[in-house]
Amino acid sequence: MSMQRKILDEAKEYDSSVLEHTSRSELWECLRAWFAVCEEGRQKQGTKTFDEERLSEAGLLVGASKHENLDRDTLDWYLERPTATRYEIMTGFLMGYWHTTKHANADAILKVLHSLNELPLVSWVYAVSLLALYEAVSSKIVVPDSLLQDVQTALLDNLRRLEEQGLHKGVAQYLEYLRP
Repeated sequence: MSMQRKILDEAKEYDSSVLEHTSRSELWECLRAWFAVCEEGRQKQGTKTFDEERLSEAGLLVGASKHENLDRDTLDWYLERPTATRYEIMTGFLMGYWHTTKHANADAILKVLHSLNELPLVSWVYAVSLLALYEAVSSKIVVPDSLLQDVQTALLDNLRRLEEQGLHKGVAQYLEYLRP
């Protein structure tokens, strides 16, 4: 196992300086391989072999490493073979990445935003998608302003839906901070 892979597996044990001397392309190839392990484990075992916390922690670390536009690369990876498992991996990672990176890719934001209408409200991946978008908005990395406004409006609309149905109360607490 490469050192970068070990770092991703145990991201909460490291700070972003461990990735300073890793090139962006090397880091991306490591991420692709790490995502593939998550995906293959799920397919072979038919169970959840990854958790959003671990994906988010890796995203936090990678976002803080100052390697830009890895959210776009993650979206492209998902779009190569768009499956529910890949979407879940993507949003779990982006939840952390958008919290610590300096810029959000508009196409990745739009993909997650549009996916909200396709996901069942009761699903955990719906909740993770909301949290990923919340992280992008609260980190003030969504541009242009028109996209930021669209995302905030959608999150507040989804907050209303969560409240009406009594779902994902922990997620709803975060979204409350977006109210004027």
